[in-house]
Amino acid sequence: MFPSVENAFRGLPLRERLREVMNRRNVSGAALAPLFGVSKMTVSRWLRGEKPISEDAVPLLLRWIESEAAPTAEELTARRRRAET
Repeated sequence: MFPSVENAFRGLPLRERLREVMNRRNVSGAALAPLFGVSKMTVSRWLRGEKPISEDAVPLLLRWIESEAAPTAEELTARRRRAET
């Protein structure tokens, strides 16, 4: 039995895993950005390594990579509130 595609990328840095999974799922940065409450420029900077992925976004991205489950409205609201403080 072969590991899932997502599991095959576990050794890669998160930004590279994200890029690989986006490519395999044919998801653009512009499509991914609203799922995580960020701009498409932020996604682009994450993927190029120009901007670190915020700590509160990491578990949400990992869940999306592993199961395609997008953050809930409550999770996005909590992220925004933390960013404002």
